[in-house]
Amino acid sequence: MRSLKRDLAAGGTFFAALLGMMSYGAAQSTSLTPTADYTTLYSFGSHPHDGAGPNGLAVDSGGVLYGTTYGGGLNVGTVFALAPPASPGGAWTEDVLFRFNGADGGLPEGTVTIGSGGVLYGTTQTGGEPEGQGTVYSLSPPASPGDPWTETVLYTFTAAREDTDGRYPVGTLAIGSDGVLYGVTSAGGGSCQLSDGCGLVFSLTPPTSSGGSWTENVLLRFGALAHDEYPTSASVVIGNGGVLYGNVGQTIYSLTPPASPGAPWTEAALYTFTGGGDREIPGGVAIGSGGVLYGTTIRGLNSGTVFSLSPPTSAGAPWVRTFIHSFGSSDGAAPIGGVAIGPRTGTLYGTAGGTFHAGVLFALEPPPSPGASWTYRHLHSFGSGTDGRFPLGTVVLGSDGRLYGSTNGGGTDGSGTVYSDVP
Repeated sequence: MRSLKRDLAAGGTFFAALLGMMSYGAAQSTSLTPTADYTTLYSFGSHPHDGAGPNGLAVDSGGVLYGTTYGGGLNVGTVFALAPPASPGGAWTEDVLFRFNGADGGLPEGTVTIGSGGVLYGTTQTGGEPEGQGTVYSLSPPASPGDPWTETVLYTFTAAREDTDGRYPVGTLAIGSDGVLYGVTSAGGGSCQLSDGCGLVFSLTPPTSSGGSWTENVLLRFGALAHDEYPTSASVVIGNGGVLYGNVGQTIYSLTPPASPGAPWTEAALYTFTGGGDREIPGGVAIGSGGVLYGTTIRGLNSGTVFSLSPPTSAGAPWVRTFIHSFGSSDGAAPIGGVAIGPRTGTLYGTAGGTFHAGVLFALEPPPSPGASWTYRHLHSFGSGTDGRFPLGTVVLGSDGRLYGSTNGGGTDGSGTVYSDVP
């Protein structure tokens, strides 16, 4: 198994070492005064078996937050919900929806995706019978409030089929309009320069009749694109026409669905980072207005970057990469979790390492005119007490306009937190 996020969260030692390797530049003209609207909603470890090390969040239309923890529960992870208070100023209510036991999956590295009917979908890096190579699962809400949620293992990866379907899924699933799930494995998929395989992109199609099986299909085996060593914690996102976008190694790629059923998908390397430290794109990409892709690099141009990748303006022309922001000693370093895009203004929100390597929450405002610079805005510095440390997951925007996210460590018990802030 490979997981950059897990290495970074291991007591922060890898995070600190990585930052130590970077050369900090001169302080930039940015304000580091945090807003007064940051709130810790929940600290893990508050009661037995409630999980540890949250991986990020999903939010539904009612403002309920859902997520996974890499540890805790029965020591192989949980799925949890966090419900907002009934009245302003009240406490949020955490509920463990499911505790993995290994046979049904273990060590979820990505968060959940919310599907039709409130069903949650996710992956586990390990577990699943008989070989423990990882699973895709669903969690269905109960018919009556208070009853348990129902977990179903939709697909189990096995070493015996690794040349076909891979193993050790990572990241968060994407759901198509037809209910098809799309995801990534970090190994398997046939031979390449890595002994256990470079991983692959897969789809999982729902059964056509009640009681039927989900059908897995391999869309792309990594190893053919330039610099596509293996995915770290990357997910795929779905754009117009059902095109998938993602990153692997140094490469951002697209996968275009076939014109006729059963034909192969068409992969293309949109951009490859080739110089200096710009070789790791750990947070995946997000799709903005006009099909522009946004993401982060953990290294390069100082202490990591936020970048955009714009579609070509004419057929056959290359995609255009633009560095939006370069991190330095004054505003953070080594962004891990990718960015979220504000729906109205196009503002980017994300997290990065910060003072004492505990992390920062930031915003990047779009330029007022073409060619002008984006404006960096500091929202919060982590590590001041119970607010958490190491915000590794991508933040999400709720319908109430607030930002929500999780930290992998810190809090009252050191097991991580869920937080909110006004953007």
